[in-house]
Amino acid sequence: RTTLTLDPDVAAKAKEGAARFGKPFKEIVNAALRAGLDSVLNPAPSKPYKTHPHPMGLKPGLNYDNISELLALSEGDALSTRLGPILGQIGGTSAVGTGDLARPWRSV
Repeated sequence: RTTLTLDPDVAAKAKEGAARFGKPFKEIVNAALRAGLDSVLNPAPSKPYKTHPHPMGLKPGLNYDNISELLALSEGDALSTRLGPILGQIGGTSAVGTGDLARPWRSV
């Protein structure tokens, strides 16, 4: 014999299973432990995750080397309005959309 302390929620589920199937509590607990231990000790082999790339192409007119510019374009005018004063302080007049947002020291 082995004494086992069950959490209240586990004991409640086991009692519910015993009542539902009309079997002794001990039998339900043993069956659940067998099933659980089998799945833990002998897990089913999993397939490696695989992605399937799709050619999406590039949009003409966008500079894919300048992430800051792409983000500014995707955010729309709200971003350029917020960044305007900041860019003015660091020497650029309006770098948004020119490709110079990441390099404000470059002359426009």
